[in-house]
Amino acid sequence: MLDERIEIPQHYSEAVFQEQYYNSPWFTPANRTLSLKLFDRFGALLEEGQRQEIVKTMPIPLLAACIMGSARETAALIRTKVLPPNAATRDAAFTLCWDALKA
Repeated sequence: MLDERIEIPQHYSEAVFQEQYYNSPWFTPANRTLSLKLFDRFGALLEEGQRQEIVKTMPIPLLAACIMGSARETAALIRTKVLPPNAATRDAAFTLCWDALKA
């Protein structure tokens, strides 16, 4: 059984900076190319899910945005204490996200 306790990230400000940098004019085309290369494995996993008819047939970037947006916003709700940092919150967030993605 998983531990009921969910650790709140210790590097929240760094994560916020990374997101802002990624969307800034200082994020160079070379950085964007590297970022997309690193994303390839995640995209390949989603594509395999589509081939196996486990995941909806939608554009991969849209599926990824659904996953990452859900995780980011859930983390923000936990960080701001709107939701408790426990397994019930994690399970509910996963269920909502999975229901949006599953075929």
